[in-house]
Amino acid sequence: MPMKALALHLINKHGNNLVEIKSKFDEWETGDWNVSHATADSLVGGNIYLHRGQKISSHIGGKVLSYRTLSNSRKVFRFQADPKLTNVTVLSGWGNEKKIVWQGNAMEIPSEDGESSFGEGAEAYRMHHARERDPKLARRAKQKRLAETGALKCEVCNFDFSEEFGDLGAGYIEAHHTTPVSQLAGTRRTKLSELALVCANCHRMLHRSNPLLDVPGMRVLRSGEV
Repeated sequence: MPMKALALHLINKHGNNLVEIKSKFDEWETGDWNVSHATADSLVGGNIYLHRGQKISSHIGGKVLSYRTLSNSRKVFRFQADPKLTNVTVLSGWGNEKKIVWQGNAMEIPSEDGESSFGEGAEAYRMHHARERDPKLARRAKQKRLAETGALKCEVCNFDFSEEFGDLGAGYIEAHHTTPVSQLAGTRRTKLSELALVCANCHRMLHRSNPLLDVPGMRVLRSGEV
């Protein structure tokens, strides 16, 4: 079964056009947000929480009743407030100004069989797939990360495909060998701890670097603090 969105947490710093629609029933409308149609559909009946910051508890929350789509495809959610959904704090899994809580079978994470090879370093990347001979390894790494944090964010730049592309990006991230495959020589199995989960751009840059940078090194390079 496809993954279902159970809840949506939003950063509502300045009210973001939060409007009370029916005071008698405590019904509200949020401002507009970049959420895909499929995700918005699955959120109906689920919960919505509005926060003034990622580390700040929700100041209002409720059950999603419906949503409407604006001309720019952004979504406005209508919800009935529920006092039990205030003062809820979520410390991890944020992407920009929202966090989606998913329910689904972790085994339905897309296969990496069709993921891009590289320009510089392409030969090493193809060798990676030939020598590893375990297409489930990257999937297990993703499952572990989802179980721990609820999101698949790039370890270098914090990019989250699902936050940017909705359902199209759900479950997508690339697996990078922190121990170069050339050093393995087929003599032992790759450990989960030797895989870093990174976005396509950072993955390319990691393989482009010479000498090869590790993830912390690439993070420093990206920050401009070298």
